[in-house]
Amino acid sequence: MTNQHAIDFAQASLIEEHPLYKKNRQEIREKAVQKKERAERRDASSNSDPKALKLDSMLMKYHQDSVHLTNVDSSNAEPKVADGDQNTLDSDSDDSSSSLLDDIESDILDRRKSQEFFKRLVQLPSFNMSQLYRYIPKKIDFKKRVSELKSMYQDNWVQSRSDNAFSAAYAKFKVGVVGSILSCCGVSIQDLDQLKRDAFEKAFNENCALMKDNIYSSELTELLYGKSGKSRTARRMYHKQEALLIQGMNQLGRPGYWSETRLLEQRRDRCQDIIDEWVEELTHLKYKCEYIKGESHDAA
Repeated sequence: MTNQHAIDFAQASLIEEHPLYKKNRQEIREKAVQKKERAERRDASSNSDPKALKLDSMLMKYHQDSVHLTNVDSSNAEPKVADGDQNTLDSDSDDSSSSLLDDIESDILDRRKSQEFFKRLVQLPSFNMSQLYRYIPKKIDFKKRVSELKSMYQDNWVQSRSDNAFSAAYAKFKVGVVGSILSCCGVSIQDLDQLKRDAFEKAFNENCALMKDNIYSSELTELLYGKSGKSRTARRMYHKQEALLIQGMNQLGRPGYWSETRLLEQRRDRCQDIIDEWVEELTHLKYKCEYIKGESHDAA
């Protein structure tokens, strides 16, 4: 029975003379020399730093080579090397693994130093006040603006009844926001309901006043200019304004308020106001004429 693990020295000599083997051995020796130089520099710089020594021991323990090679069948095995050469290769491989560990350790230390540097850089005070104000909380005291918020709340309720769907939706959103702020400021639900009723009442009175002024201007224009073209243009504008006021009253929750009967009553009342103003003006002119006549008679 032949020994399967016998060493063929002829093949070993061929491997030693191979240029690839010589090149690898030269590289391994150069790396060993570099590793020794780095170790000397590191020892000189880390003698006074216990943390660095602890880190080195941890890294060496973590990166310890635990690879074990097993024997293979001689029929499929590669040509083996002599014992002396094998020891040389083992020592060279140990040196290469140690140099690799040193490279990893140095990279880790460089990264940690760079991270510490950037941390210190970030922690430095910044003199850009515009950026600083973004991170400073601002206290807003809404209690000092309760009266302003109440007025805004009422205006938004009126705008929420607008014929423009987008304006009405946005006004409803603002009603909710302002109402929440007022609730946080101590305004009760009953007070909010009262503000809502007052807002609609104010809008109703404003609509009535605008309708009165519009009818008054329309009737006065017709009395002054008759059926002329200028009168027709002005009356057409007044009729459009009247239609808008009727629509606004319907959106305020009082549809049918401006009926034909009520509009006729408004026209009658406005015509009566015009007559009263003319009578008052006529009385004033008569008094002025009598006064002028009396002064001229006394002067003569």
